[in-house]
Amino acid sequence: MTTLRRVGPRWQQCYHSAISFVLGLALILSHGGRVEGQSGVNGPAPARSGTLAAALLSSQGKVNATKKTPRAGSPTRSVAAQVGERPLVPQQPIQVQQPAIAPPPDSWPVASAPYSPQESFRGSALESQPAGRASEINGGYFQPSAPRPPSQTPAPGTFAVSSVLRDDARLNDVCFVDPEWGWAAGDRGTIWHTGNGGREWHLQSTGVECPLYSVYFLDRQNGWAVGGFTHPFTHTGTGVVLMTADGGRTWQTRQQPLLPILKKVRFFDAQQGWAIGCSSAASPSGLFRTETGGRSWDPMPSAKQPGWTSGDFLDPDNGALAGQDGSAAEVRSGRISASQTPRFGLRGPLAVQLVPPYFGWLVGEGGLVMLTRDLGHTWQTPQVPVPFGSAAHFDFCDLSVRNARVWIVGSPGTKVFFTPDAGLSWQTFSTRQNAPLRAIHFTDDRHGWAVGDFGTILASDDGGQTWRRQRAGGTRAALMAVFADGRDLPLELFAKLSAEEGYLSVAEIVGRTDPGQTVEQGVGCRDRVHEAVVALGGCGAGQAWRFPLMPEALKLKAEAVIDEWNRANDGQGAALLEAHLVRQIRTYRPDVVVTHGPSPTGEDPLGELLNHAVMTAARAAADPTSYSDQITQAGLEPWTVTRVFATMTPGLTGTTSISTAQLATRLGRSLADAAAGPRGLIDREMRPEMETLGFRLLVDDRPDHGGREDFFTGIVLAPGGDARRILTEPPPGTIDQLRQMAQQRRHTQAILKQAGADSRIGTGMLAQTEEFTRGLDDDMAASVLHHMAQAYFTAGEWPMAASMFERLANRHPNHPLARSAMRWLVHYYTSGEAAWRVHGSQRLVAENVETRAVDPKRFAEAVTAASWEGDQDAPFAVHQASAPSVDTAQLEDRQQRATALGQTIERLLPDLYAEPDVRFPLAVSDRKRGYPTQAERYLMVLQRSTTKDDWWACAQGERWMTEPAGIPPKQMINCAAAPTKPHLDGKLDDAVWQRARAVRLETFHGNGPSSSQAPRDKADKSTAESTVTTAMLAYDGDFLYLGLRCPRVKGTDYSGVHGIRPRDPDLSARDRIELFLDLDRDFSTYYRLTIDHRGYVGESCWGDKTWDPTWFVAAGDDKEFWTVEAAIPLDQLTGEYPASRSVWAMGLRRIIPGVGFEGWSTTNADVVRPEEFGYLIFD
Repeated sequence: MTTLRRVGPRWQQCYHSAISFVLGLALILSHGGRVEGQSGVNGPAPARSGTLAAALLSSQGKVNATKKTPRAGSPTRSVAAQVGERPLVPQQPIQVQQPAIAPPPDSWPVASAPYSPQESFRGSALESQPAGRASEINGGYFQPSAPRPPSQTPAPGTFAVSSVLRDDARLNDVCFVDPEWGWAAGDRGTIWHTGNGGREWHLQSTGVECPLYSVYFLDRQNGWAVGGFTHPFTHTGTGVVLMTADGGRTWQTRQQPLLPILKKVRFFDAQQGWAIGCSSAASPSGLFRTETGGRSWDPMPSAKQPGWTSGDFLDPDNGALAGQDGSAAEVRSGRISASQTPRFGLRGPLAVQLVPPYFGWLVGEGGLVMLTRDLGHTWQTPQVPVPFGSAAHFDFCDLSVRNARVWIVGSPGTKVFFTPDAGLSWQTFSTRQNAPLRAIHFTDDRHGWAVGDFGTILASDDGGQTWRRQRAGGTRAALMAVFADGRDLPLELFAKLSAEEGYLSVAEIVGRTDPGQTVEQGVGCRDRVHEAVVALGGCGAGQAWRFPLMPEALKLKAEAVIDEWNRANDGQGAALLEAHLVRQIRTYRPDVVVTHGPSPTGEDPLGELLNHAVMTAARAAADPTSYSDQITQAGLEPWTVTRVFATMTPGLTGTTSISTAQLATRLGRSLADAAAGPRGLIDREMRPEMETLGFRLLVDDRPDHGGREDFFTGIVLAPGGDARRILTEPPPGTIDQLRQMAQQRRHTQAILKQAGADSRIGTGMLAQTEEFTRGLDDDMAASVLHHMAQAYFTAGEWPMAASMFERLANRHPNHPLARSAMRWLVHYYTSGEAAWRVHGSQRLVAENVETRAVDPKRFAEAVTAASWEGDQDAPFAVHQASAPSVDTAQLEDRQQRATALGQTIERLLPDLYAEPDVRFPLAVSDRKRGYPTQAERYLMVLQRSTTKDDWWACAQGERWMTEPAGIPPKQMINCAAAPTKPHLDGKLDDAVWQRARAVRLETFHGNGPSSSQAPRDKADKSTAESTVTTAMLAYDGDFLYLGLRCPRVKGTDYSGVHGIRPRDPDLSARDRIELFLDLDRDFSTYYRLTIDHRGYVGESCWGDKTWDPTWFVAAGDDKEFWTVEAAIPLDQLTGEYPASRSVWAMGLRRIIPGVGFEGWSTTNADVVRPEEFGYLIFD
């Protein structure tokens, strides 16, 4: 079968009627005017004694029992000390900074003057432009203030944290300096303090609302706490360091602009200490030390690391680390290197503690307990392993070591594991409670404390044999949400039930990233989902470690998902999933469980699988004979879930529903507005808001069947009880103001919908921005601008989107969304694809046609810019007659704006400026502006980096193209010069394909290379050519040509074309090829051209699917292969046609639903990482 298709622009959308237009303007005008102690240093910690070493190696005699403590003022190696390493940003010690104060509104910059750090402009840049102008306004001339410190910058959509919310905040760490004085730190900036051994605990004011992961005190006066927060959509993080010199009566916090989120801090004395956490472009090692008491921090030199969950040091230069990717590392003489022990499978290490002179312990998920005899160089199981029958039910979170004594806690928090003899024997002690325990600390052999979820603090005075609860903000969850992925969580439900109505809630994410996937960039998924849930009043979120998810684009059936989980769990995937859910239900003891809805049609196989598992687990959790080992060995008890609800498909209401426009008075906004910001912590792109969330009641054990009315109707949970927090009343007069703001927000949403369909309304909205945001608080105003910008971008109105992002960055520079806005603007102004999309020549307009149903002459008459050659009954060749045109002055203005924006980001957000996806496009912009030396300066920094990642390869590639010697750092494919134009018949038998060189796509299984090909229809071929996908590219003065040859795969639907092809069809269920083209090699923006086996196509530019180029496709197939020939007019891509030796960046990916994917310079079926692209070199 041979088919030929011409792909043209979308049908132009009909303008709305005059009545709709007048109505939109009336809405704008109608709402616009409605709202105008003791001191005493502990010395060497008893936990560092040599008794453990003696127990393990008794033949070696006595060993040193203290840590090495460097002399005061001893030099510390900085990043610059590493030979051959040049930092991405000037790596001076990270100094604490005083919080900057936002400028008053009258100091915003005007657009008529370029940005200058030395000058201050007055007047609004927005009012200085003509109201009807839809192009860039003030783009690149920025002068926002420095961001506020985290204490003043809550995540968008969050509400002020009160003591009521801190009462049940998860506690992540605990520290005692003696049996009387101690501190516990956790979520929402919470720090509890006791001066009497825990008989009384008092909240201390920290001034921050972000998670605190670690707290450490040298004595009763001097202490530190660290943590940080995630930025929406960018998913980078900023660290927070708190310091006190008076026992926590006052905590000093300063902004740490280059510090990532920190997970642990310890000090050797009042000046020397270390901290570990996430890695970033500015601090790739994720390891820091200080010699100034925490006032400044030196990043340790290293290649890019995965980020650390825990670690420990015996002195400033020697220690061991546990990675968030499941790996372990050692530090010797200040240098980080991988441990010789392989990764611990799917289990992640969560805590490390070393014992002089060279011993240590590591614990983690799935009952993981390991021992080292060489300071983390290798790890082994203890001589007598922890009883697996008991340990397998626990995810160990922390441990405390004193001499040969070791205490271990985790989730569930029902047991404390203890060894008195360095692992030669083990005991378990009951805590008589279920809440997961996140940290444990013994100040001597008898007195210890453990802290965890719901603000729980337990104490023991007999070496851990018995425990008593000293405080807690609750003991169990009222609501539990169980979903496969964080993106599936109904965040508005948390906003309503937790933040507004006070029900304690938790989320359980079953799926996890597969170990074979590319290392997750930025803050890990588990931490981001947890932050999002906590921001909406929830108590936390967890993520199972056993169940890796394959790429969503593969659309695996439920059976295939179970097969993957069976392979990861020794054939027990399904059974272990049910056991895990039963354990979590018995641990948190919820009254209501919410999960995926059933999917009988198979549209959501993973949701259907989890729905069935949750229903089965809910019944089994109440049965004492089901999973009885959880009762006898883990100390859990049966629990009956009262109600189970399932989410409904968007637009359906179900048994009960929630209107996202509902006003939440305790949140100070609608449910949709409250959830918008936290959703940015999970998603990379903004999603359209749903007006209604529907839920279907699946189980209701109450005799009154109150679940048909609401989630908790008939379930008595008193405020202040074990599963519900005390409710606070909003300030007087707040409700009327909030209703007014909510009404204004609804008007804005209605007009945004109109603007998405009618560009005239959208253009008018630019002049009405003040009316949209008048009367809104800063958070909501910034959210409105961000939403407007995203709506414009989705509608293809990029200049208007840029205007909205610029206003957000200028007027609300302290808002977390300003960071993502600035990054978007950098990509927009530096991108050659975006410039051509906005300023390029008029696109050819044509209809989609069937090859045999169209007269080529009549088609040519309809589109005079292009024509067909040849007889109708013969294969066709293509001929391009159009010529591109573009205003070069507009392009120069874009580069100037990009430069000014880069200078602003460098000054205000140095950590963002250090990110390669910001700096590399700016370097490309410098190259376009005629400043190659300036561009080369940054590329040399990347080239000298010890991190040999994709960005390093990008920089090396630029150098290789000027000095092509040795092996190229990236994959390359030659684009042959076409001797003649091909006839597009899908047969690949033209002269051009004889000259072009074929490139093979590597076969992947899931997200990692597999050892074998996917099953082909003809598996017994003797040559490799019969089982691999190949691609060829060629060009001439008019077109870029693409030839594809793809083996058919067994079990895949290859049904042919029936009737007229639809416009922009859904290709997600079809075997297809995606071609990515990045013409200016900024490795940030790109064209995507998709072709399936039938010749159906899809296109996008920088993710915008409204881009509709004109191009030509012919598809052919037989019993073994399907083939494609395509011709892409160059003027649809660029105004600068390629010449000999021109170089574009390019990627190829074949996705075979239900099977796997293949790629050339791409390694992920879901996420496109442009920095992976190889080079397309024109002959």
